[in-house]
Amino acid sequence: MRPIAPLPRDLLKYPDGPARAGQPLIPPDTETDPYVTRRQSPLHPRRGALERRILVLCTMLVIVGVLLMVKMPQHIAAMEEQQQYDADFYQFAELFSEIYSQIRANYVEEVDKEKLFEGAINGMFMELDPHSSYLPPVDQEMLTKDTEGEYSGVGLHITLDKNKILTVISPIAGSPAARVGVQPWDRIVEIEGKSTENISLMEAVNKLTGPTGTEVKVKIWREGAPELLDFTIRREVIKVESVFSKIIDENIGYLRITKFQDDTAEDVKKALTNFNQQGVEGVIVDLRFNAGGLLDRAVEICDFFLDKNQLIVSIQGRHESNNRKYYALNDKLCDQWLVVLVNHGSASASEIFAGAMQDTRRGIIIGPKDSTTFGKGSVQTISTLRHSLERDENGNPKPSGLRLTTALYYTPSGKSIHEKGIAPDFGVELPEGHEVELFRHGLLGDPPQIEPGLEGTPALDDEITTGSLDESREGPTHDMIELEQGTPDENAPALPDADAPATGEGETPDGQQMLELLRHRRDNLSSEDQDATESGEFEDILLNEAVKYLKAIVYFEKQKVA
Repeated sequence: MRPIAPLPRDLLKYPDGPARAGQPLIPPDTETDPYVTRRQSPLHPRRGALERRILVLCTMLVIVGVLLMVKMPQHIAAMEEQQQYDADFYQFAELFSEIYSQIRANYVEEVDKEKLFEGAINGMFMELDPHSSYLPPVDQEMLTKDTEGEYSGVGLHITLDKNKILTVISPIAGSPAARVGVQPWDRIVEIEGKSTENISLMEAVNKLTGPTGTEVKVKIWREGAPELLDFTIRREVIKVESVFSKIIDENIGYLRITKFQDDTAEDVKKALTNFNQQGVEGVIVDLRFNAGGLLDRAVEICDFFLDKNQLIVSIQGRHESNNRKYYALNDKLCDQWLVVLVNHGSASASEIFAGAMQDTRRGIIIGPKDSTTFGKGSVQTISTLRHSLERDENGNPKPSGLRLTTALYYTPSGKSIHEKGIAPDFGVELPEGHEVELFRHGLLGDPPQIEPGLEGTPALDDEITTGSLDESREGPTHDMIELEQGTPDENAPALPDADAPATGEGETPDGQQMLELLRHRRDNLSSEDQDATESGEFEDILLNEAVKYLKAIVYFEKQKVA
């Protein structure tokens, strides 16, 4: 066999062949030698692009691998949950179909299939809380009108208590219901001769509303009454303003908020601006028998009283996507000493306001002795359903809806008030029937109707949330939010020493300083000044007490500065 000749040394340097063989072996110049520039320079664009592509591909593979390791268990769990849901759904569907067929075929009377289906749907909600319900098209339409401020009826704030009994929170002052004598905390047991047992809130509203001038008969259970009470109420279109304000004794601003509606925040802002222009030195916010309303309006109004970036309310639901924290966005508009009046009819959004003022030490809460607020600390989300049992004249589905409790709200200290309520900082003994008399004189609840019988803005029947709160109020992180769980004692700021000096001139007053002043200084008022705060001008005992507290604080602040 013929031996293979060894490769020339110059071919080792120039492997592309004899074209360059035989040339002198000199070190190549990478700047002038095109071959070296092409094949050996790491800066050549083609080679650099290839390396970058490989690097990007490897990075993507690593990221995908990490995501798979993180998400795969969740994905598997979601698949298993979906499989279980499908199995449960078909099991229930088969059972429901069999029962429905038996009823349609064998029941003694012919049945309305739409009513059967709606009854089955409502049956599911009977296992949930009183504030969750199915909204058939008529309820969905009324809900839209309520949020827009259209209302015609008897003038009642109603709710379902924890036992799902239809309960009057308060009648609107001057309304048809108030004129015939319906009182707070009455239980409506019949409407037009039919029991209200297992009734939904929207169904009750539908039964109480109707064409102007028509009448509705209700039967009421009242604690202490020897028998059920019958009322016949004539329906009217109600006009109610949600905000009423005035100045008391020249330097105390009084602000009554009866419902958190679309225009409430703007009206409160105008009232507070007027207070500032008039130079008031203390503000009273009256939330008695405020049944709630729109949560985002309550948050917006809290912003007027709190420093920027202070926590207002936290929302926590079953899923992390429902968890939110909401903060004050602006510097406070109201810098004066603050008292908030509440009672057992203060519910929902009004409890958000009272809880925020109490937990941040911004103001003190005054209410009836041994009483709490209503204790509705849940958030409802309204959604429109794609399917409906009813059709319009063109054959299209009428929009139906779902009102579902999706979260609970927590005060800044992390406490939930759901079914617990907020206890006032100071409880005042009230004579029996005092609040009822205030209603009859138009001194409590909604301000008197401006022009009874004319169209206007109503108070809603209950708290209604058409979505989440204003997203711009969230904190700096929009990821998973951990609420500040715990009791007020664990999370609230530590109380200052009782003997510590009071705030100096120019410092911003807060609720804790007010508490200390009230506890240690109010008894030092001279008899002359005390008499001035008890002139008898105000028949409202709680309001009287709030005025006295604020005047005591203002008096001693002036004495200290002098």
